[in-house]
Amino acid sequence: MCWLETITFDGHVVKPRFAPQKQEDGSKPFAFFPDLVGWNEVSIFKGFCNKHDTELFRNLDSLTVEPTVDDCMKLIYRSVSREFAAKHHMVVVFLEQGMGHDPEALNKYVFPQMAFAIALLEYKLEIERAIASGNYDDYEHRVFELE
Repeated sequence: MCWLETITFDGHVVKPRFAPQKQEDGSKPFAFFPDLVGWNEVSIFKGFCNKHDTELFRNLDSLTVEPTVDDCMKLIYRSVSREFAAKHHMVVVFLEQGMGHDPEALNKYVFPQMAFAIALLEYKLEIERAIASGNYDDYEHRVFELE
């Protein structure tokens, strides 16, 4: 059973959306709203094309052998790439919702997420350089528990 099955409703997963909500006094504080997202769309990370995802992560997806150090670095790379894409998307959504024009929201929500996205991008580039060079000296610990 996929874990997404535990949070679905009629083939959809509830995804929170953060947007301004107009109040009776005319103010527009930000609030969370539920959006229903199709089961087949919610878990998809479209950061890599199918061809490169299949080629680059073949060993990780099959796990027919013990992962090599190179495989472990690719797993780190895939995870950081996914997290960077998520943070980048979050910043875009915040700005699309008008937070860029609200100094309080900008400082409280947008700038911290931008800083985190930049840190993830720096780490992603560091991992890319390590994979390209094959030099993993800065990565001493990798822990995996396999059946």
